[in-house]
Amino acid sequence: MGFFAQKDCNISIEGQVVDRHNEEVLSFATVQIKDLAISVVADSIGYYKIDGLCEGKYLIECAHVGCEPIFLQVQIKGDTSLYFYPEHHAEFLTEIEIIENKKKHTAQLIERMAPKEIESNQSLPVAQILEKSGKIQTFNTGNSISKPVVHGMHSQRLLFYQQGVRQEGQNWGVEHAPEIDAHVIDELSFIKGAGVVRYSSAAMGGVILSETHISRTSPGLGAEVFLNTQSNGRAAGIGVNLEGMLKHIESLRFKAGGSFQKAGNRQAPDYVLSNTSFDQKNAFALLDYRKKNFFIKAYYSLFQTNLGVFSGAHIGNLTDLLIAYQADRPIDSVGFTYGIGNPKQDVLHELFSLHSRIDLGQKGTFEISFSRQYNGRKEFDEHGPLSNLNEKDPELELRLTTHQANLIYAHLSEKKIIEGQLGLSVQKQKNTFSGRYFVPNYSSVGYAFFASEHLHLDKWVFEAGVRVETHTINAFVPKANVLTKIPLDFSNVSMHAGISKVFTDQASVRLNYARAWRPPSINELFSDGLHHGAAALEIGDSRLETEIAHQFTSEFLYTKDKWMFTVQPFVYFFDGYIGLVPQEEPALTIHGAFPVFNFQQFNARFYGSDISFEAQIHKRVGYSFHYNYLHAQDITRERAISNIPSNRISNRLELELSKEKSPDKWALFAQVLYVFEQNRVPSNTEFVDPPPAYTLLSAGASGVFSVKKTPISAYLQIDNLLDHSYRDYMNRFRYFADDLGRNIRLSIKIPLNFE
Repeated sequence: MGFFAQKDCNISIEGQVVDRHNEEVLSFATVQIKDLAISVVADSIGYYKIDGLCEGKYLIECAHVGCEPIFLQVQIKGDTSLYFYPEHHAEFLTEIEIIENKKKHTAQLIERMAPKEIESNQSLPVAQILEKSGKIQTFNTGNSISKPVVHGMHSQRLLFYQQGVRQEGQNWGVEHAPEIDAHVIDELSFIKGAGVVRYSSAAMGGVILSETHISRTSPGLGAEVFLNTQSNGRAAGIGVNLEGMLKHIESLRFKAGGSFQKAGNRQAPDYVLSNTSFDQKNAFALLDYRKKNFFIKAYYSLFQTNLGVFSGAHIGNLTDLLIAYQADRPIDSVGFTYGIGNPKQDVLHELFSLHSRIDLGQKGTFEISFSRQYNGRKEFDEHGPLSNLNEKDPELELRLTTHQANLIYAHLSEKKIIEGQLGLSVQKQKNTFSGRYFVPNYSSVGYAFFASEHLHLDKWVFEAGVRVETHTINAFVPKANVLTKIPLDFSNVSMHAGISKVFTDQASVRLNYARAWRPPSINELFSDGLHHGAAALEIGDSRLETEIAHQFTSEFLYTKDKWMFTVQPFVYFFDGYIGLVPQEEPALTIHGAFPVFNFQQFNARFYGSDISFEAQIHKRVGYSFHYNYLHAQDITRERAISNIPSNRISNRLELELSKEKSPDKWALFAQVLYVFEQNRVPSNTEFVDPPPAYTLLSAGASGVFSVKKTPISAYLQIDNLLDHSYRDYMNRFRYFADDLGRNIRLSIKIPLNFE
């Protein structure tokens, strides 16, 4: 019997070990068959192979330094391909993920949100999910449009990447939020420092990365169902993600899904906010194939939203506008409805990307990617179209198509002392409009070359990078009913340098310097008219020149036992900062009366610090504290700068309720947010005095419980628990109405497995 068994035992298992987050190969991982005490070490490109196996069921472990081990129970009937996707170890204090990469220390400043924090807030816009980290703030237009803000910078200075592709929409507008569905996101991270040279010269505030991962490692089909509801707006949503691996083509994996959300008019504590309903539909598909040293990934997503714009901000004459500024509540407050009337926005964003990588072992890796994006935006004014009899036509329609291509070579020395990247990027854009003029038709082409190197010496790391970038823009501006072509060329160099030192296992320091630049955007140069979504007139200046920033950022980190203290001071010096400055007097147009904002250029200085303290004060109790301080000054005119976030303090306490050996996990949390009054504003420029400071209390519960061996995750959160009336300085509609009142949110995730 033993003789025949030995003769038939010629089955092999082979595959690769790949980082789940960045999809880079993990060299020299260990793969062990626990039942047979057989183990092998993967080679420099993460490839392994085990021969001489019999048919049967085996427990296989994959381990790599700095990663949580992966255990798989696998039924082997023939030669099998088996890929492992570990993720680097993260120390958790309550909900906040503290990233300290155990594999290597870098000079980059990287923040990652805990997966649980993303999952529990998927009913919110992406920017508001990022705000939960305590490091990122938001610039809001009403209650459903939010843009992320870091150190007072947003829009073109803070870039958003989806699946490795720079998100390109009409992102110049403060009310043009990132067009991405939160149900697609598995990982959200934020990068500052030398690492941003790979992405753009304009990333003065940093780069936000959104990633979707396929985590399945064995043949079969799985699904996740997401359900959510909100009391404010009587909102409800559903999302479904499918994920699978083919039995006979185990190198091929896929993930696809869709979601739908709908909400009615939102509500301030004392009244309904008229015409603030929205609905949102999304779909995506991800396909990846890998074979030893080759990897290719294709991604497609479709985002569509139809949202009402608060009608109380659209006033017919100057007298009523001044009355609205002083009123305690909106003049046109109405009852609840799911209907969406004018003014409104209809936005569609489509993204397709193709990404491949070839691993050359000790010689490095080549990556190449292509992408196409289409962004369509329709804006409907309150009064309907003035120049067209068809009421279904938008007053303004913008259509933006973007093509991008990237080629990147990465290398790593044999002893892992030196590593770096070289890259080429090309971007081509075309934007057209119809209806009311706001920004012109234009086309642009951009080219960039970048290089970055990292030197690892014991506990020191040195990083440096350079990026040469050029942009050619042809704008077609209507003058006297004739389109006039205006060619523009911008070229410059950005540089980054960083150093980090690990003093002990508890203490480390990171210091970074960057010279960044960006050309003025198309709206800063040529906007002229009603920015309908923001309910304001915005006037550009075609004489604007390149904006240059000298940035000094740092991090001082100290950890001991179960607590961590972080200080991140920063100073930015701007040559030719481009700001949107309010004009003292509003203006009356055929569309109504609106505040007026002008784009102006001046020298500026930003400085401040982010301070965090996190601790496990008891085995069941966690505490976190965040303080954000920012001071912005117009050096040219020696005055403050408009639209800069207020300083804020956040305190969060969490209590774990479950017993240690219980499969069910339950926890409670309470959070207090205090936002200071923004008392640094330019004199005689604000239409209404900045709102006073405010305090918000939030609370919630989370749990994982089993139903017929299926682990179900549930999250209950109550925002603005005391239903407090307040207005935030960074909400463009603060002139007319309060922010949201109490909102009870419930989210549920149900995993399904069809193996």
